[in-house]
Amino acid sequence: MPNDNQNNNNGNNNSVNNKSDNNQSNNTENSNACNNNSNNQNNNNNSNPGLTNHELLELHELFSSEIIGVKKDQTNISMVQNEELKNFVQESLNTRKNTIQQMQNFINQHVK
Repeated sequence: MPNDNQNNNNGNNNSVNNKSDNNQSNNTENSNACNNNSNNQNNNNNSNPGLTNHELLELHELFSSEIIGVKKDQTNISMVQNEELKNFVQESLNTRKNTIQQMQNFINQHVK
């Protein structure tokens, strides 16, 4: 016949086992929640499957640089007296406008 101490130990063991089962269940739920958050983040990143965030930033910087160049060329061309230099600035302006058009086409194709 088991004594009272043995009965108390068995009760404590059952209590520990129940707590352990609950912790495992909570850990599984937390892990699933983390996985769901990770999947959602991956889905958000895949909205532009061809370009990474870094590439989008680089594209923005290039685009901004070309726009500033166009504005400078447009301002400077009216001040230039030398015809040869004026032709050079006009070519630069045309090239920049063409580059901006190509970048806009690229953006329309690859960024949604």
